[in-house]
Amino acid sequence: MLFSQRKVLYLFIFTSLLLSACIPATPPSSPLESVANNSGNVDAVVRAKCRRAGYEAFLAENGEYCFAHPLGYYQDVASKSDAVMLRSNDDLFSLVSASEGLDGVFLNSPEPVVLQIHYEPIKGEDTLLAFASRDQQNQPPHDFIPWFLGHEDAWLVKAIDNSSISYITYAQHGNYYYTLSFNSLVSLSDTSASATKLEKLFFTVSGTFTFLK
Repeated sequence: MLFSQRKVLYLFIFTSLLLSACIPATPPSSPLESVANNSGNVDAVVRAKCRRAGYEAFLAENGEYCFAHPLGYYQDVASKSDAVMLRSNDDLFSLVSASEGLDGVFLNSPEPVVLQIHYEPIKGEDTLLAFASRDQQNQPPHDFIPWFLGHEDAWLVKAIDNSSISYITYAQHGNYYYTLSFNSLVSLSDTSASATKLEKLFFTVSGTFTFLK
């Protein structure tokens, strides 16, 4: 009887040691963090977070951030590292149609959809909401909606008027304020298509935007 009890005790100790060896001392990091910390391979991080099947990945020239966006957008030649502009290919098509006098094609084509990304250093003891409010001070009043960008809290403004639809996201990362402006011109002939295209761009970029540094 004593021998059987001792066997049970040994078995319990052995099982406890085995389980403790299998449990990590600290919680495992996310796949994104593991790739960034272990390999330092930015492209691997982009693949892990900012790529989606059927979409195109955008990596900032300075390596600060990345995101996925629908196909059919190009980077404007006037873009800078701190002021990026993506335009829809419909923009090019509309310009060509207009230059060739194809009024019917121009009026019926989807209106240009544009994404502008700008960041600037924080000055003084400013707050993100104060920064966003100043940026909107010359615009018609709109509500600030709690939002997100990457892993950061953000503010969102949705502005709709007779000539345009805009989603504007304000976020703080490190010592910088980021402003993402999604804009679409609205024509009476194609309001629905323009709004749908803009929303697809907005939600795709917002859902995949990742700060890399």
